[in-house]
Amino acid sequence: SYSGTSKITFIDVESFKFNITNLRTIEGLPSNEINDIAYQNDTIWIASKAGISFFNASTDFVNQVPPMVYFKSFQVNNIDTAVKDNYEFPHMLNTISIGFESPSYMNNVNQNYKYILANKDDSITGITTNREVEFLSLVPGNYSLIIIAQNNSGIWSSQPATLYFSILTPWWQTWWFRLIIALVLTAIVFGFYKNRENNLKEKFAKERSQASLQLTAMRAQMNPHFIFNVLSSIRSYMQSNDNELAEKYLTSFAKLVRYTLDNSDAAEVCLEEELQALRDYAMLEMEKFKHGFEFEIRCSNDIDTEEVMLPSMLLQPFVENSIKHGMDRLSYKGKILVDIKRSVDTISIIIDDNGIGRENSTEWNEANRPNHTSHGSRLTFERVTAFNKAFNKNIQIRVTDNVDSANTTRGTRVEIIL
Repeated sequence: SYSGTSKITFIDVESFKFNITNLRTIEGLPSNEINDIAYQNDTIWIASKAGISFFNASTDFVNQVPPMVYFKSFQVNNIDTAVKDNYEFPHMLNTISIGFESPSYMNNVNQNYKYILANKDDSITGITTNREVEFLSLVPGNYSLIIIAQNNSGIWSSQPATLYFSILTPWWQTWWFRLIIALVLTAIVFGFYKNRENNLKEKFAKERSQASLQLTAMRAQMNPHFIFNVLSSIRSYMQSNDNELAEKYLTSFAKLVRYTLDNSDAAEVCLEEELQALRDYAMLEMEKFKHGFEFEIRCSNDIDTEEVMLPSMLLQPFVENSIKHGMDRLSYKGKILVDIKRSVDTISIIIDDNGIGRENSTEWNEANRPNHTSHGSRLTFERVTAFNKAFNKNIQIRVTDNVDSANTTRGTRVEIIL
């Protein structure tokens, strides 16, 4: 025919089953336009437009030889580069064009090529008849390109052509640059933190210094108030010519003054010392009252009074108030109870009296002592506020009235939470 010649092989003549093998220029004929065929012995002669060909009749025309393939060109960003086995390019040179060839004297036009471009777990695969592949804007990484060719009988190359190249990571994406950025950011954050910490420490130190100065000033203000009250009591004894009691009172007072002076610069004292000073003070005050009063201290067994710390002279002003304003005008025997208990994470000191109560005391003072101003309790509350601020404590004080079932005031209750 004008499209080569065909060899028909009958498999089963009766059922007319056969195979057809086409012989064309791709199998080696000089032309597909066949004019005549002659069979002589075991040789077949074919006359074509381009010449005469002959071959053995048993020839199967199957090309069993795997084709060879090789690289012939390499371009980076459309710039020719020498062909070699391995390349390394900066990140901006990332458009790659690669040419290749497979020698074939029978099928040099429509020969198939298969390519595989691999980068780690990712790959690009394709089949083309072109002798060049192009990859645009490749990401940084290590690449391998594999090319195989197919011969005219469909057999692929057994030995592929392989080429390796790398596209470098930009400097701003490298691990060392990221490490530097992380270190710089860490240094900035740490510097900011340290600067803020130093500012807070400086601010806290200033506030603590101011609060300490305020605490010292209020101690100095409270001590004269306490001394004034005690000296007034000594004076009354001396006016009544009770020298023995005045001397006893003065001796006990000397002990209290010593305690006050010894602890005037101390921010805290142990509870045991504070309670002993409180006993001395109460014993002195009992001597002044006609009916006297009971004074009792109760402390839970699970509290170590040597270990518990509190501001010095914290309890005395409240006991003094109970005596001066609660016991002084009673027609019956008064009682003051200091009860110390432990809760889950705090210690409660409760000062309970059966006096006339705050409201009645205020009314009496307004009627009988209009120019009198009491500083003790106010100074104590201010001391506690300054102490909490200066030493980051949370001492709380609550003052309430004790009332009976008829809603009549029956004394005052002070609760101090350490």
